[in-house]
Amino acid sequence: MDEPSRIITALKQDLGACEDRFAKVFDASPSMIAISTVDNGHHYAVNDIWLKTMGYQREDVIGKTASELGVWLNPQDRERYISAFQAKGQLRNYEQQLRTRSGEVRTFSTSCDEIFYDGAPRLLLVFHDITERKDSEVALRRVNEDLERQVADRTQALQHQIEATEQAKAELEDSELRLMEANRMLGVVLDTIPVRVFWKDKDLKLLGCNRLYAMDAGFQNPRQMIGKSDFEMGWRDQAELYRADDLAVINSKQPKLGYEEPQTTPGGNEVWLRTSKSPLRNLEGEVIGLLGMYEDITVRKKSEKELERAKLEAERANQAKSQFLSSMSHELRTPLNAILGFAQLLEHDPGHPLLDAQKESVEHIKTGGGHLLHLINEILELAKIESGHLELDIESTKPADVFYETIPMAQALAEKANLTFHIPALDNEWPNILVDAMRLKQVLLNLLSNAVKYNVEGGEVTLSCDIEDGYLSIHVSDTGYGISPEGMTELFHPFSRLDHQNSEIEGAGIGLTITKELVELMGGEINVKSAVGEGSTFSVKFPLANGAGIDRVAPAVAELQRLEDVQHVGTVLYVEDNEANLLLMEGIFEQFPNLKLITAKNAEHGMDIVKTVHPDFIMLDIALPGMSGSEMLKAVRTETDSKASIIAVSAHAMPHLVEEGLKAGFDAYLTKPFDIAQLVAELERVFGEQAVVQG
Repeated sequence: MDEPSRIITALKQDLGACEDRFAKVFDASPSMIAISTVDNGHHYAVNDIWLKTMGYQREDVIGKTASELGVWLNPQDRERYISAFQAKGQLRNYEQQLRTRSGEVRTFSTSCDEIFYDGAPRLLLVFHDITERKDSEVALRRVNEDLERQVADRTQALQHQIEATEQAKAELEDSELRLMEANRMLGVVLDTIPVRVFWKDKDLKLLGCNRLYAMDAGFQNPRQMIGKSDFEMGWRDQAELYRADDLAVINSKQPKLGYEEPQTTPGGNEVWLRTSKSPLRNLEGEVIGLLGMYEDITVRKKSEKELERAKLEAERANQAKSQFLSSMSHELRTPLNAILGFAQLLEHDPGHPLLDAQKESVEHIKTGGGHLLHLINEILELAKIESGHLELDIESTKPADVFYETIPMAQALAEKANLTFHIPALDNEWPNILVDAMRLKQVLLNLLSNAVKYNVEGGEVTLSCDIEDGYLSIHVSDTGYGISPEGMTELFHPFSRLDHQNSEIEGAGIGLTITKELVELMGGEINVKSAVGEGSTFSVKFPLANGAGIDRVAPAVAELQRLEDVQHVGTVLYVEDNEANLLLMEGIFEQFPNLKLITAKNAEHGMDIVKTVHPDFIMLDIALPGMSGSEMLKAVRTETDSKASIIAVSAHAMPHLVEEGLKAGFDAYLTKPFDIAQLVAELERVFGEQAVVQG
C-alpha cells in the first residue's frame, strides 16, 4: 500500500474513532444537545437527556423542526433567536423559554455553534435547564423585593417616627415656651389686676401671691412671702380673724365670697377689704389649701359713709321742707278758711240777702280765695311728688269714663272764653289703658284748662286720640299763642310761665311740672309740638291694658248741698283757738236752730265740756295751744265713755298728716278752708240726711 493510501486509511480510522468518541460524549452528556441542519433547522440528532427533558421519543423528533414540535412559545422567539445567532455566528448562554411536550414551559440557557458533522455543516445546540435556578432567582428576587419593601417600609416608618419625634419635640419645646409665656403673662396679669391674690397650703403657709398682696404685707417681692403666715405680715392685729376664716373654708370645703373685713397696713392705717376665699384642690379634687383674693374698698366705704351722711342731710332737708310747707299751708289755710267761709255765709244768708253789687264782690272774694287755695294745693302736690310720697292706684281704666268726667268742666271753661271745643276722642270706643284714673283726670283738666287760658278770642280746643305700638295717645290741641323754641326748653320747669309773667292769665307756672311728673309716674310719656302764632298740641300716651278693662262707674254729677234744718236736736262741740274761725262756725250754726253749738279755745276746756255736756259731734283743730287735737282725741276715747263722732278741722293739709289723723282715729278730716257742703255732709252722716235744714 502506497503511502497516500495508507495515510488516507489512517485518517479514516481516526475519523471513525473521533466520531465514536463524539457519539459517546453526545449520548453521555448531562446537558441537552441537539444537532440540526443549517438551512431549514430540521433536527438531525438529539441526545437522551434532551428527549427526557422535552418529553419526546427520538422518532418523534428526528427530521422535524422546533416549530413543528411546538417548542417555541411564539414565532417571534424563534426569529429573535436566529437573528441573534446570525449576528455573531454563534450564541453563548442565550436564555430562552421552550415548551415541553406536556405543555410545561421551562427556561434554558442555550449555546449554538456551526460544526461539520456527518459529512455536512450542522448546528450544534447545547441546552442547560435553568428553570429551577430561574425560579430560585425569582423567589430570591421576590424575597429581596419583600425585604427591600420591608426595609423601605421600616425606613419610612422610622422616618415618620423620627419626624413625629422631631415634631413632638418641637411641639414640646413650643409648649414649654408657651407655658413659660403663659406663666409670665399670668404673673403680669396677677401683678396688673387691681385685686390682691394669694394661695396657701393646709397649714396656712403662703405658697404664692401677686405683687399688690406682697406690698400690702410690707414686702417688695412676692417670693419673699413664700412660707410665711398672717402672723408675720403687716396685719398681725387681724391674723387670728383671717386664720379662722381660712380654716372654716378649708374644713367646710365651701367658698366664702364677697364679705367685708378690716385690715391694718404696715403704716398702721386701717383699710377695708372685700374678700373671697375658696378651697384650693389638686387634680384628684382633694383640698390642698386655700385660694383667696380681695380688693381695697376703703374709698368706696368712705363714699358710702359720705353718701349716707348726704342722704341723712337730704332727708332732714326734705323733712324741714315738708314741715315748712305744712306750716305754710296751715298759716295760709287758716285765714283762707275765714275768708271763704264768711263769703259762703254772706252768699247763702237768706235773712240778709245781698245786693247785686255785693254778690259780685262776694264772687270776687270767692274767686280770689279759690285761686289762692288752688295755688297752695299745687305747691303741696309738687312737694309730695318730689318727696316720693305720692301714691298711685294703677288699674285698667276706660278712657271714656275719664273723658266724661273731664269734658263737662273743660267745656264750661271753653264756653265761658267763647272758644269752640271739638271732641273727636268720643267718636270711637278706645281700649283700656293702665293709669290712675283720678290722676289722669287731673292731667287732662290741667292740659284742657291751659288750652283755654292760652288761646285766642274765638279760638278752638280739640281733644283727640290715636293708638300706636301698644300705646294710647291723648292729644289736647289749641289755636292759641304757641310756644317759642326758647320757651320749649323751660316748658316743664317749676314756676316758669314763659312769656305770660305779666299777663292777666292766672297761674303759678307749676301745673305742667305736676302734669309731667304724674304722667311719667304712671308709666306714660308727654310730648308737645308748637308753633308761635299757630297753637300747641300736648300729647300724653299710656300703655294699653292686656286684659279686659275694669268698668269704672262714672260718678254722678254732685248737686250743691243746701243748708237745711235738722229734725233731731243734737249738740256739737267745736274746739278752735282762732277767733275768726270760731266766728265763722258760729255763723254757720246760727242757721241750724235745732243744733246746739258749744265752742272751746283749748283742748283742756273741751275735755271738761265732753265730760259734762256729752256732745254728739266733736270738731277739733289739730294745732291747739297746750294739748293738741290729736291728744284730745285719744283722751276722749280712753278717759270718757263718749260715743261722739269726732272729726278734724285743720289747716294741716299735707297728705301724710291727713293720713296720720285718720289712722289716729278721726272719723273724718276736713282741711281748711273747708267747703260748708262737706261739713253738712258730716252732720248728715251723724244726725241723718234730713237733719240739717235752714232755720
